[in-house]
Amino acid sequence: MSELRFVDMCAGAGGLALGLEHAGFEPALLLDKKPVACDTLRRNRPAWQVLEEDLLDFSPSQHQEIYDIDLLSAGLPRVKSSATVARAETEA
Repeated sequence: MSELRFVDMCAGAGGLALGLEHAGFEPALLLDKKPVACDTLRRNRPAWQVLEEDLLDFSPSQHQEIYDIDLLSAGLPRVKSSATVARAETEA
């Protein structure tokens, strides 16, 4: 039996992907638009295919290796809440 494969959208630093790896899944592709997140993923798991791109610009037709996956996972969006936006910035 082949391993179960997944694609992780908005992967961040890879916490969800790491959990899925421990659960027996193999990553086919991890996608995030933040350079620091992608750099972290590449340093921690150099064998993983990491794509630095906005989800809105992502075209699955350019990544046909993901067509036969078992799971599509996605991290939480990084959207500032109204409470965070209203709070004054302080320097620490």
